[in-house]
Amino acid sequence: MIPASRSRGSFTLIELLLVLILMGLVYGFIGNSIFSREDSITLKLNNLPEVARDIGQRPLKFIIFGSDCDEYAWLSNGDRVGAEYSIDINAKDITPFRFNYFGELREYEFHDLIIDNRVENVCLEFNLFKNGSNSSYILEDREADLYYLFRPYYQPVETYKTLEDAKEQLLREDSNPKTL
Repeated sequence: MIPASRSRGSFTLIELLLVLILMGLVYGFIGNSIFSREDSITLKLNNLPEVARDIGQRPLKFIIFGSDCDEYAWLSNGDRVGAEYSIDINAKDITPFRFNYFGELREYEFHDLIIDNRVENVCLEFNLFKNGSNSSYILEDREADLYYLFRPYYQPVETYKTLEDAKEQLLREDSNPKTL
């Protein structure tokens, strides 16, 4: 025989509280690791364009700056964007290369920027433009002895052992648009 208080199939206050406590525990253990993916991403040279696209703002500029190349910022239209990541980029050991107007691959120096009302030495600059394209250059990482090839249009970063290999791949006609 069913007691009269339970005949309608309702839950007791204790049962509802237990369900809420269990839901909180599940969220605390599982949900936190799922919903806070940004905290677990480490920004590296090979995933920089991908992370910039995930932030979702355009135009977007990532810079590493300072006299010791130990500060970084994400900027959109000159304002800081609140994106915090752990960074595994030693900008002191990076040398950028770009093609000049004569088609020669030359070492490139980033221009100083005014950040927080101070002129800062820029060690690395990566731009994601309004149309979704990004900075195109070759970065030499002297510490890892690798060359990172950043192509202009939606392509993943490629790594090479020599500057000549990276240059050859950047110049391949089938990998680049006909007009720039």
